[in-house]
Amino acid sequence: VLRFVSDGGAAHNISFAPADNPGATGLPAPSSYLTADGQTVDVPVTFGAGTYNFQCDPHMGTGMKGRLTVAG
Repeated sequence: VLRFVSDGGAAHNISFAPADNPGATGLPAPSSYLTADGQTVDVPVTFGAGTYNFQCDPHMGTGMKGRLTVAG
């Protein structure tokens, strides 16, 4: 499980956009929005080994994104 914790500064979510993960299957749906300080969302890591890109949908234009590597 991958856990994200909000700083409460703005609304955020976690999205593994299919366009940024070509050929990937089993990606989780975008999370609900985190809006309160300390609010968490857990993303189950049930997809296969590889490298996956994720982003905050409302802030992707400002570079709020990351990469997750799942070992095999």
